[in-house]
Amino acid sequence: MQFKSIILSIALSVACVSAQDDGAGFFFKCDAPGTVALTFDDGPSDFTPELLTTLKTAEIPATFFVLGKSINAGQGKAALKAAFDAGHQIALHSNTHADMNTLTAKAIQSEYELNIKAVEDTIGVRPKMARPPYGNCNANCAKVLTGTMGLSIIQWNCDSNDWQYEGKVNEYGKVYTNMEAIINPSNPKTDSFITLQHDIKDYSVQMTPKIIDMIKAKGYQFVTVEQCLSGKIPAYDGKAAATKAPAQTTAKAPLKAPQPEAQPETPSETPKIVEGPAPENEVPVANAEEKSDKVVANSAEKLSSIFGFTLIGLISGLLMY
Repeated sequence: MQFKSIILSIALSVACVSAQDDGAGFFFKCDAPGTVALTFDDGPSDFTPELLTTLKTAEIPATFFVLGKSINAGQGKAALKAAFDAGHQIALHSNTHADMNTLTAKAIQSEYELNIKAVEDTIGVRPKMARPPYGNCNANCAKVLTGTMGLSIIQWNCDSNDWQYEGKVNEYGKVYTNMEAIINPSNPKTDSFITLQHDIKDYSVQMTPKIIDMIKAKGYQFVTVEQCLSGKIPAYDGKAAATKAPAQTTAKAPLKAPQPEAQPETPSETPKIVEGPAPENEVPVANAEEKSDKVVANSAEKLSSIFGFTLIGLISGLLMY
């Protein structure tokens, strides 16, 4: 009976994890073993300058998946320009952090056209890489982003889960230990990672120096996502890839990104606004009741595709034992 309870607990824990969507044009890790791309979502924010200082001190690059509404708020434009001028890669994360799996194709395109416009108006480039909020990008979303808009979708395989610890001071250390649990057992000769943190979380930004030291100690080299993918996908529209994946040695200073000539597009529709930038795994606040059935169904579909009926059969057999 005790063994049955353990199996049930494991199954329920797995069921509560929302998987990221996958498909052609989706990327979860770097091409070259021994490389790590640090990525930060939902900014720029008031905490981004502190993070830029940390990255400058460590002499490593990062990639920022930015929101249009964050760029246009407060000191967002100045922080974005500072990140770009320091040589970090800038990528897209939508305009309002809406769940793409709940939007029409027209609304999805508008979300990212507004996102592109906010970036280009600030730093003069049109990013070619995007990350959907919550990792949610079903076939409808992928058709728009990779098909219509020609964007590459960047997911992740090392999650800090920092969004879970807002206001839980005693649990801030889990931002580090969550990543350590993935990096420490890994092998730089065979493994590579795209990490996920949020520069709207001050405690996650403050944990970054320790995270960098831990990853360095394992022998990994830090790269931008463009370098992570061996330069086969350019960071920005209108130019060829700026860099290739560097050799697996110590971390290098980031390289300045190229300036494209393309002009911003006019958005076709203004999407519904989701109040406040919510991180990947957190359920959006706006229209939560209307979206809940779709999100639950989507999570169930993902779980079924991963585990099939094997896990269910195992649990049923054990319960009947």
